[in-house]
Amino acid sequence: MRVEFPSKNASCDTIIGFDQHRRKLEKLIGKPPTQYDVFVKTHGTAESKKKYFEGNHENIEYYSQTAKEALEGYLQGLVNKFGEDLSNRKDDVDVWEESQLRRKGKKKGAIYGIGASDIHFLVLGTPSSQSTQSTQSDSTQQEVDRLHAQVSVMEQQQQQQMKEQMEMVMRMINMSGNQPRGPPPPPNPTEDN
Repeated sequence: MRVEFPSKNASCDTIIGFDQHRRKLEKLIGKPPTQYDVFVKTHGTAESKKKYFEGNHENIEYYSQTAKEALEGYLQGLVNKFGEDLSNRKDDVDVWEESQLRRKGKKKGAIYGIGASDIHFLVLGTPSSQSTQSTQSDSTQQEVDRLHAQVSVMEQQQQQQMKEQMEMVMRMINMSGNQPRGPPPPPNPTEDN
């Protein structure tokens, strides 16, 4: 499977949120993505993303040393909590939070890779109760965007139909103008008084 991602310097009209990354990745890989999948997608170099999503998970490179350290801390935290067996591991909000704070030598504060987002959604793909309203707002906006696109297509179809109808009317007018006309009407007889 060939996967293409925009280059690091590619310009974007909008910033893609984690929810959009998760949806796109789910379509791409055919299952809900893990935190690791999303992290590679959002922090990996272009070459590493391509390699990773083609199935090669070795020697993944990241855009920054901070990103690399953040993921390594998380993966080590998963090993500490769930053991070496990969089948026992699952994404864990607490492990992400703890590993990022420990990496900075803190007990609380800003958590790398989260910003103002819902940590539950970023790590697990499911919103916490406090971010449900935001997620509902996102889905409402997506529905509005879908409807705008549908209206736009309908308007284009309507314009095309009007153009075709005008062309047909013009052809009919031209055809009637080129038709031979019958003999002129007879002159009015003059009346004798």
